[in-house]
Amino acid sequence: MLVAFVVAGTVLAAFALYNFYKQDPQKKQPLPELKKTDSSFQVSNVKPCSAQSALTKYFISAKEYDHIVPLGSVSPPNHSIPNERIYFILKKIAGGSSLPARIKSPGDITLNMIRSNTFMKDGKTVYSDYSMDITPCEGKSLYFGHFSALDNSIQDLVGTKGGWDKCFDQPLREGSFFHRCNKVMNYALGTDDNLGTAGGKDAPISVFALGSYDLNTKPLPYVNPARYRDDQLHIICPLDLFVPAVKSTYEAKLGSNKKQRTVQPLCGKTMQDSAASLQGNWFYGTDFRPDVPENWPKGLSFIHDNVDPSTGVIVAGGFVSDALTMNIAPKHAGTLNRDFNEVTADGKIYCFEGAAHKTPARNDAALVLENFDEEAGNGEAAHFLTQLTDENTLKIEFQKGDCGKDFNFREPKTYVR
Repeated sequence: MLVAFVVAGTVLAAFALYNFYKQDPQKKQPLPELKKTDSSFQVSNVKPCSAQSALTKYFISAKEYDHIVPLGSVSPPNHSIPNERIYFILKKIAGGSSLPARIKSPGDITLNMIRSNTFMKDGKTVYSDYSMDITPCEGKSLYFGHFSALDNSIQDLVGTKGGWDKCFDQPLREGSFFHRCNKVMNYALGTDDNLGTAGGKDAPISVFALGSYDLNTKPLPYVNPARYRDDQLHIICPLDLFVPAVKSTYEAKLGSNKKQRTVQPLCGKTMQDSAASLQGNWFYGTDFRPDVPENWPKGLSFIHDNVDPSTGVIVAGGFVSDALTMNIAPKHAGTLNRDFNEVTADGKIYCFEGAAHKTPARNDAALVLENFDEEAGNGEAAHFLTQLTDENTLKIEFQKGDCGKDFNFREPKTYVR
């Protein structure tokens, strides 16, 4: 259920933790221009990939997580297009928080970058978390995200290497923004080295994210590749980097809190674009950038569920409607709830009706978190009218109630690929 390199030897860019509060998070700094290469850095002394490059150890204990959300999850407005990471849902404790999970190195790796991410609201720090990028071998990278704290040894690395390389702010909503810092690294880590902690009693985020990219693969066939970072064109299942015994253990936990994913690929899919059809990702305007939080509500996707792909899901980040999801049972004839990849620029208006599950009202802190396992509730009856005016232009409108007999636009919005 959907609740998110340019050359060989490069890896994801990142952000870090050390002496964070010596930075002034209220001091606004300009957002640096996002270049296609900003998410990648040269890493030296990385071994070529081979069968011996596979990661051999579990980086998190099975006792510390419940299940793993496959690739392609959504949680609008933040994740209005399919997510490029899998999420380990940590074991819950009384009060809604989670047990602390110790994260260790899964093999002999190179630590490339460390990230720090602090959410600010009305001049106050709401929460901080951290992430890092590692490389097991040339051309492949692994993203670890949502550390609640980094191990002291990792913090000390940043301090002994001159502190942060760069800090900047990214606006989110009125009165709130992310303060981010990064540190480029090139540091060898051994198997079972301590990296940090995820979750915990006082941590606001109870998931741990895992993503992976492989420059040795062909670019994913997005309809408009220019919308995405270079590394996003090479997304792979992060479990593929592990030895078979570890991989199969993780695969058995892929699914939701109610259902296991049994359809191949078990890890799910991020790229679901189908050229010349409705299926896949759409955007409101031409300035969408995946790493700019202000743009997240501009996403819109017509995809299949990441746990049960027989279910169609419409995901709206905003603009055309409130942030919401709508599940449908796809049909293969007519203009009502037609399977997305069968809707083309044939001049017809197609209607999709179902229960509109709006993103629950929360405080601003929780709105930016990962909420993949929340109960959707009954939702309200609503529908989307859609018409492809050409292969890359979509006219769409959200209306309350069922589709009815007459499909008529009133004030449609226009999205593009």
